[in-house]
Parts: sequence; C-alpha cells; structure tokens
Amino acid sequence: MRLNSETLIVDDRPSYPYRVMGNRYIPAKKTTIPPKSSESEHHVSLVLLHATGMYKEVFEPVIEVLFAEYPSRKTDSGCLVVIDEVWSIDCPNHGQSAALNRADIERASPSAWTIREYANAAHTFLRSKPGGHDLSKRQLVLVGHSVGGSSILFMSQLMPQFNVHAIVLADNLSSPPCPKRKLAVSLFIKAALCRPEVWQSSAQATNFLERDRSMGVWPARARQSFLKFAIRDPIDEPGNSNASVCLKLACPREHEASIYRSVEDNGEEHDALHALLGSGIPVHYIYDQDPPTLTAFFRESTLSCRGRRPTTAHPAKGGHMFVITEPAETARLIAQAIGHETSSNALDATARL
Repeated sequence: MRLNSETLIVDDRPSYPYRVMGNRYIPAKKTTIPPKSSESEHHVSLVLLHATGMYKEVFEPVIEVLFAEYPSRKTDSGCLVVIDEVWSIDCPNHGQSAALNRADIERASPSAWTIREYANAAHTFLRSKPGGHDLSKRQLVLVGHSVGGSSILFMSQLMPQFNVHAIVLADNLSSPPCPKRKLAVSLFIKAALCRPEVWQSSAQATNFLERDRSMGVWPARARQSFLKFAIRDPIDEPGNSNASVCLKLACPREHEASIYRSVEDNGEEHDALHALLGSGIPVHYIYDQDPPTLTAFFRESTLSCRGRRPTTAHPAKGGHMFVITEPAETARLIAQAIGHETSSNALDATARL
C-alpha cells in the first residue's frame, strides 16, 4: 500500500535549539459513512513517537494497516471514531533529522542527550502549526513506543496543553528507582556503547543487519528501512569532507547511552506516569508478552503504578520491537485503544494534555 505523506519541518530557533521534522500521512481516500447513519462521528489525529535508535518512518507498516483495515472504529455507544491523519515525529538527533541538525547538535550537545529532549521537540512541533495545520484544535491520540512512550510522559508536563482523546504507551520501560532498574539501564548503556556505528559500504551495513541477533529477525522491509533512515552518509552533509567514513548511525551511540543514563538513577519518569494515570485521560498500555527476565519488572511497574492502572492493558507478540516485527498486531491494538470508551459519554468530554 502506498502512503500519501508529506514531510514538514518546524524551525523555532532560538526558542528551541533544533529543527524538528515530522511526516504527515493521510488515507488514500476519505472514510465514508453509510447514508442515513445515525452514528455520531469523532475525528482524531494520531501522533507517533519512536524508540531510541529508530526514526519517524519506522511506523509506516503500522500506518498502512491502520488506514487499510481500521480507518474508523465504532465504540460501544455507537460513536464512530475516524482517523483523519497520522503524524510521526523524529527525535532531532535521529533519522533524517540527525543530518539536518548536525551543526547545531555539535555546537550545543555533542555527547549528551536526554529523554526530555524528545519530549520538548515533539511539543515544539505540535504547537508550531506545522505546514499550517493547527493541531491545538484537533483531538490527538498520542502513541509512543519505548522511549517514545517515556517522552509522552514528560510531554504531559509541558504547556500549552493539547486536546487528547487517548494515549497509547507501547512497552515503555518505567519503574521507580531500584537495584533491578539500575542493573537493566547499565546494561542498556553498555550495549549502546558497544554497538557498531560505522560501515565502509552499504553492503557491509546490510550484512551486519542481517546477522545481528536482534535485527536479523526483522522483516526484510524493516532492515531496508533502517538502512535508509537510521544510517546516514556523512559525505552528503554540507561541510563534511571526511571521505574515510562512508556510513554511520544517525543517532550516535554516545547519545543513545546518554538517553538511558538520563533516567538511570531517578524516578521522574515514574512520577510522570503516576500523574498521567490520575489525570482522567485514557491511557492504554501495550506490552511485550514474553519479556526477558531482565526487563520483566518494568511491565509490573506500569501495570500498577503506585496503585494506579492503565485504562486497558494488552500483551503483544514479537518482542520489545513488536512495532517492527508485528505491525498488523500493533495496528490492531492501537485501533482497539482508539475505539475504547471508559463510559457512555467518554467521547463527549475533552481531556487536556
């Protein structure tokens, strides 16, 4: 399925130090409602935030399924929830945005990055009317995978707030500070710093992706997408004449490690989750049904955050990266969350984030 999309860039410098790039996707044809239907319509815009090391296009297989199979969703009360559009936003040091912001990143933050930076970037994009689209007047469904979900938690603390229909947290790893968390995060950091980040040719990078223990099980399309968007060619960047490097990870491994380190020893992320779960906004949790022993405790900390629970919680097959390995299943669970009602008049209320 071919997606109708446009790429938009928000430049709010110096108020926000980096340019923020996002894709807007719209259905190939408008969702139609049967004539003489008595159903009320509720239109939503999805906003997707990716995991560490990924990029805005990583969701495209999921978006294809959403538009093809779930363009609208009927609730128990008979309201039809219609997906008008989907936005996917890059973290400024990931994907194509990494090259766009290279000079600013080298000047302002060459070796450090935090989860809050992605939250600030996404918030800047949404409030800045990208391409003239005023997202403050639309009902949003915020979907964040892994660190993207954690970024939504921090974005919930920023002003101005937005109209939010629902939030979907896709296997974000939240917990209060504890020895298990410290061990898990320290291993994430070590893995990031040990990851290869330079290849001399596209063939060499492709061979690595096919043989990698994690990425080797991805669909071939996903590996091709990673090669296109998560690996950049520094030679193509203005002012760069280092011919010895052909291909390099868009997100530097030092930045990835720094993202994990930014929440290694504090409970701010879990505090934000606790506040969000008490805000009245429907929060849906999709989690890896068979997590490694090292990270299983994160699931329990989200399923019951100091006694507060998500509106719904559903397991997904395919491992932590089910957004990539199981796009159809991911789309189904997102659609299910979009159509969920906590009460008969839930869709008449406006939640603010």
